[in-house]
Amino acid sequence: MDFYSWVEGRSREPVRGLYLNDLRLDEAFLNVSSQLNKSVWVYSQRQPCYKCTQFSLMGELAAHNSTTYKVSSLFDLEMLVLNQNLGDTFNLPENGTDHLECSSNLSFGEFGIYDLVVSPANSVTACRSETVVPPVNIYLALVVVTFMSLAGLLLLYGLYILWNIYNERFLQKNARHLECLDAENNSTLLEEIHNNNNTRNSSINKKDTKTVKFKTRLHSLDVFRGCCIIPLVFYFGHKGGYFALEHVVWDGVPAAEWPFPCFLWIMSVCIPLKMKSDLAKKVPKSRLIFEITKRCVLLFALGLMINSVDFGVQLETMRYYNVLQRIAVMYLISSILFAFLWPRDYKKFSGTYGDLRVLLPQWLIHLVIHAIYLGLVFLLPVPGCPTGYLGPGGLSEGGKYFNCTGGTHGYVDKLIHDEAHLLQASTTKDVYKFNAFEPVGPFSTLPSLLTVILGAQAGAILVMHSDWHSRKLRLVIWGVGCIALGLTLHLNEIIPMNKHLWSTSFSLVTGGAAFLVLTVFMYLVDVTRIWNGFPLLQPGMNCLLLYVGSRITADMWPWHFAYGKMDTHFMKLIDSCWSVFIWVSISVYLYTKKVLLTA
Repeated sequence: MDFYSWVEGRSREPVRGLYLNDLRLDEAFLNVSSQLNKSVWVYSQRQPCYKCTQFSLMGELAAHNSTTYKVSSLFDLEMLVLNQNLGDTFNLPENGTDHLECSSNLSFGEFGIYDLVVSPANSVTACRSETVVPPVNIYLALVVVTFMSLAGLLLLYGLYILWNIYNERFLQKNARHLECLDAENNSTLLEEIHNNNNTRNSSINKKDTKTVKFKTRLHSLDVFRGCCIIPLVFYFGHKGGYFALEHVVWDGVPAAEWPFPCFLWIMSVCIPLKMKSDLAKKVPKSRLIFEITKRCVLLFALGLMINSVDFGVQLETMRYYNVLQRIAVMYLISSILFAFLWPRDYKKFSGTYGDLRVLLPQWLIHLVIHAIYLGLVFLLPVPGCPTGYLGPGGLSEGGKYFNCTGGTHGYVDKLIHDEAHLLQASTTKDVYKFNAFEPVGPFSTLPSLLTVILGAQAGAILVMHSDWHSRKLRLVIWGVGCIALGLTLHLNEIIPMNKHLWSTSFSLVTGGAAFLVLTVFMYLVDVTRIWNGFPLLQPGMNCLLLYVGSRITADMWPWHFAYGKMDTHFMKLIDSCWSVFIWVSISVYLYTKKVLLTA
């Protein structure tokens, strides 16, 4: 056993002639043996494929013989044993069960060895499964590395405290030194150092035009950003090799789907806060539109740069869309609406429902857009597809709707762009085998506007109500209400939660959760101040740098390393957490230097 894989250790000694070290991450051995007097053919299908009926040929199994396969432990396998070779693929509804000898559903674990025995049982054939070597516990590595990461964070926090102590003593030493000099000639210098000492923790930028006062800045928003960006840095750092942290195959909202809508929601919260500041400074609308457009262009360009790293620079096949592009477009639309519709005399709307009244024109526009979107989704005829189809297409439902992935979403996106510019590789495509589909394409921009207006509603609450209890009550009501409505749509299968389509229920549930999370962070960080936000505050204040940097350095030393075969979650986790540690350290350093990098 190699020392670097002790948590997920494998025996070096062969078991039945099989060497466990030949297995890669998330693999197992499956031995299929036959006790029949005839040859059979083994077909299999991965279980996450919803309503899929097509099976792939694993191979022929001769009479009284056995074959060993390496199989993925990520998915369960549904196995069919047939008495005839029906080609490379077998569609169950078309061919029926006339040639079926037996079937079995198998679950696997990493580095395990399993048996599937095909044997006669009276007048029928039976498939019996057994575990020969138990799998390793892949989550034990998560526990070990979590404790290691906490130790690293404590070390970083200790260094941060020492840095602050050093700075304070250095400034005091300089002050005492200057006091020994001629008071009259050096009074100006003393005053400057004294002012620097007092304002060291009250600004985030050295430029006067970019100064952000700590006492007026809502730190909970920065902490919320940090809560989103750190998981993304971990994800871009190969997420410890855990498939459970991958994007969802189709419907559902696993952990990987939360940061993106939360970022979009937080961005929208900030728009009314910034608009309030700009109106106080009497910034002309032409200047506002210019700044909004400039930032949109910069974010979109950064997104294209990241896409070029991931997908290449060939213009004929360049992918146009991704996370930053969606944020850029949403920022442009929402900010321009605010520039024209947010009243300069917004204070006259103060009162119990002031946050709703001041946003009413924008709510009407967003609701009309969403109604048009739902009308197109459920009423627009899509060639070769059932009206209102929201499924993954491809192999789903026997392949009847192979080219219908996403229904109206996929259809409209392909009308706007050639398929070459859409996402070509994803977990969903790997499972369903459909053609290209863009999960952040132009059409799904329409429902994501619902996330934007929900964030803007939270921002309006913060602007129109300064009292904590008023804010808390409204944020919680909006959060619980949105979650309840979204879950009702999802659980009744009216509109399932789906990030690929950015469905209505997805916007409501993620937006509702964001209301509640912000409320908790506000209470802990801004109201009671029992938490200073470390280690989320610092990354949150430079989240754009961390996002772009972690994408570009995804396979670059010193952010990442390789030792040995890197074929365990333990080593993958250390690598991923090391990347997070470096980026958090960078953000802490920039914070101490009062540097804020924005688009």
